[in-house]
Amino acid sequence: MIPDSVLRGCYNRRSLFFEHNIHENPLFDVEHLAELVCKEPELTRSAYCSCEPASVTDSWASGLPAYRVVRDALHQVATDNALIMLRHIERSVSIGPLLREFMEQVVAAVGPALRTDIKTSRATLLIASPRRITSYHIDSNTNFLFQIRGDKRLSVFDPSDRTLVTPEELEGYYSGDISAAKYKPERQADAQVFDLHAGSAVHIPSHAPHWAQNLDSVSVALSLNFDLYSLERVGRIHRLNARLRSLGFLPEPPGGSAWKDEIKLGMSALNRGVNWWARHTETSGEGTPLPRD
Repeated sequence: MIPDSVLRGCYNRRSLFFEHNIHENPLFDVEHLAELVCKEPELTRSAYCSCEPASVTDSWASGLPAYRVVRDALHQVATDNALIMLRHIERSVSIGPLLREFMEQVVAAVGPALRTDIKTSRATLLIASPRRITSYHIDSNTNFLFQIRGDKRLSVFDPSDRTLVTPEELEGYYSGDISAAKYKPERQADAQVFDLHAGSAVHIPSHAPHWAQNLDSVSVALSLNFDLYSLERVGRIHRLNARLRSLGFLPEPPGGSAWKDEIKLGMSALNRGVNWWARHTETSGEGTPLPRD
């Protein structure tokens, strides 16, 4: 790991390359992971699996794959064109304790800025075929990506550049379109490009667009994701801004005005309360239900 002071200075502001030693553990061999899924099939309940060719600009699929699909993709990953994401792998009986300990080390290294802001956390294993592309996207969590097996070229962009990720794209993302951020080929030169190998890692801030291409071998990477209360607030403002924009307004993005943000958060809370009341009265039969959005 890197010195805590360096990590804390970059945390959730800009991407940062560092090194680790978790790749030395044989538990993360592809063969062991395939066996793990067979022994603990519940680990596939929230998995993502794509066996179709992918490009940088492709949208992300939705839905949960069947256990059999994930199992077969893991066994064939060396010769297929697959991307498998095993989310919440920290719940595993066999490797969960190790991952939870590792997550705690990351939290301790970052310090209070992360620890006091965590809403939920999870560990995700990403297993991908040779030359497989992980499409361009943004995430609403803060991310620490550890390369464990194979080689990967990762492009990460500035999360604060609103000419790259527009307010409209963020509003679309928080309104449910996980592929709202669109790759702009003419901006590729603005990316930080990291050549990752076993033992290297990158911190990817929230909202930092990124995409990756594996090189000539199977890639295994560990992504530690932390959902933050502060980002939940930002997301609520973006969702409200999307509604305001649909009504013809030009809303100010989060962070532009503290008092406007507070008003929007209040409006969001009121709207959630109304929606809860509407659902409650529909199920209980009490009162007159209000129309849903």
